[in-house]
Amino acid sequence: MTRAKRCLFRLPALIGAGLLAFFAFQIAWNASAGARWPLLAFHLKYPPGYVPGGGTPLTLANLLDGAYQRDAAVRLGVQSMIYREAVRWKHQIYYSLLGLSGVSNILVGKDRELIETAYSNEYCRRDPDEMRKAALPWAERIRTLQDEVQARGQMFLYVVTPSKVALHPEYLPSGWPCPGRAHGAEKMEIYRQALRAAGVRFVDGPALMRAALGHYTLDLYPRGGIHWNMIGAALAGQEVVTALNAQGANLSPFTFTVGTTYDAIDWDQDLYEILNLVIKDPYPVPALTYQSQTDGPCHPNRIAEVAGSFIFQINEALEHTACPPDVRPYFYWKNLTTRAPNGFLRRQPENPEQRRADILDWANIVILEENESSLPNSVHGNKLMALLGPNAEARR
Repeated sequence: MTRAKRCLFRLPALIGAGLLAFFAFQIAWNASAGARWPLLAFHLKYPPGYVPGGGTPLTLANLLDGAYQRDAAVRLGVQSMIYREAVRWKHQIYYSLLGLSGVSNILVGKDRELIETAYSNEYCRRDPDEMRKAALPWAERIRTLQDEVQARGQMFLYVVTPSKVALHPEYLPSGWPCPGRAHGAEKMEIYRQALRAAGVRFVDGPALMRAALGHYTLDLYPRGGIHWNMIGAALAGQEVVTALNAQGANLSPFTFTVGTTYDAIDWDQDLYEILNLVIKDPYPVPALTYQSQTDGPCHPNRIAEVAGSFIFQINEALEHTACPPDVRPYFYWKNLTTRAPNGFLRRQPENPEQRRADILDWANIVILEENESSLPNSVHGNKLMALLGPNAEARR
């Protein structure tokens, strides 16, 4: 072998060794000189979801199960300039070439539909017998909550939101083990019967979505999203307006028309954002145009919500009405979460005093929302019941 051929043969190893040496120098520089003089530091762009600082503590338990080692590897890796792009390209290869996900809590289903594993796991474990035991006791507790809210002179509404997997179990990969699929729809059938028997006023999001199947050219869930799209949210918003106006609210009814865009943003591509792909497959999503009018002066209702993430899209639909309500949503009880001018959600630090005042004194409407995947007996529902349970103080 000639000298030139030997050098060419060794070139990949030399390039690799050079890169390792450079990134070792870059990490050491940032930890020393860069920490002292930030303007001289190599710029790092962290991957989505990574929060600098903190970390898994060094304990015997964390060492034995590998948690400390995994966390240390990630925290060292993100100090490299190439880490973020390497992760993105790895995820791209998994998704585009292998049809797999590089993120543990995301499942790639049929036709590249993305599914959060929390929803697929819940659906595939559904047990009608367990639901029959739990449904009516929880529904009766919600009825007690409803009575206490109304005794204070406020209106109450319970909103159930849908699960992507429950609406579209056909998205699960072929051969995916899912014993609960044989009776997956029974959970909501049992639960809505319990709610009616208990006399709870509720909006049935799963039933609305199922009834809307085939009525629109677009799916009701985006390919790259966890949440329903704005068609489903707007349909639920219409039901919220109807249900609350029947109790004496003055929310503005609305209708909407559906257009199509390939500019998937926010809720329509939240799972794609978590996958952190370099190149995203374009897919159609709805663009809604709203029509609404009010008969007289606008006196916005004041709504306090204890809810999960699905409620924000309903609120977005209500924002387009002629007299939009003033809404204060508490995300899973803890954080008052509002939409910033740039469109992003902004969570405020937990403030128990403000939350209590908003629910007990400020609001004239109280909404509790649960997703069908987490009911019955949700943590945030229990928290609201503890605040507004039997014999709640300071009734109006």
